[in-house]
Amino acid sequence: MINRELLEAIRRKKGARISVQALYQGFSSIRKKYGNTISKEEASFIYASNQGIDVFRFLKNNDQMRDRIRNLLSSRQPATVPVRTAKKNNISHVQKILNVKGTRIDDPLLPASVIQDAQNMSEIYPMIYVFENSVRNFLHLALDKAFPEGWWNEKRIPSTPKKKAESRKQEEGKNLWHGGRSNRMLDYVDLDELESIIDRNTETLTQYLRDLPKGLDWLKMKIKEIYPSRNILAHCNPLGKHDIDRVKVICGDWQRQLPKLKEKLEEKHGSVSINKNV
Repeated sequence: MINRELLEAIRRKKGARISVQALYQGFSSIRKKYGNTISKEEASFIYASNQGIDVFRFLKNNDQMRDRIRNLLSSRQPATVPVRTAKKNNISHVQKILNVKGTRIDDPLLPASVIQDAQNMSEIYPMIYVFENSVRNFLHLALDKAFPEGWWNEKRIPSTPKKKAESRKQEEGKNLWHGGRSNRMLDYVDLDELESIIDRNTETLTQYLRDLPKGLDWLKMKIKEIYPSRNILAHCNPLGKHDIDRVKVICGDWQRQLPKLKEKLEEKHGSVSINKNV
């Protein structure tokens, strides 16, 4: 459904004499450029933006549409690759193709904006993946160094994340047809629950981040900040530009700490392997 306020803004911009029919023809022209794979509503926002109108002021209460329009406008080109195939019943097939590292996916049922979202998110997901696993690995290595006799117990791991992780591991064991998540229990703990493990082991972990202004609280804040973006992406939804920029900053900040962390982990007891499967 076309936003009425947006429609009036376009008419004021174009001149009151322009008819609604002419505007809808303009929207249809935008849709054709995208292989008719975007909605009339999406086309109307792109049309308005092309007229120099700030369309995002009409989308303050519609986060999903705002992110879709932002992605379409940032690309400034149709997100489809039109490929004419054999016609059947006079209907030509327009392929919407996603290419990621040699993997080619064609889904004619999805809107072009979803394919574009997938392409954009394929660049962000590895950052979050590496951040989360890097933080887990840091905790694992630090606790291994401090407690070589073992630390997966309620003295070091709070009861709630410990029981939840063990339950997941047990449930996973029922799917004999599928590979396991990991051979490390810490990998079964939710990212946000790592904060409680950090709190339980403050005396052990403080030495590694004491050079930062807020020490361990700095790391806990980074986890809090990235967690909402992590969940949105994990449930196959796109991030907006502002959130993408935040993820890049968080991951960059963490990466800059790793050389010093590695040095401290290697002190006294020799080198350690910064490997997820250690």
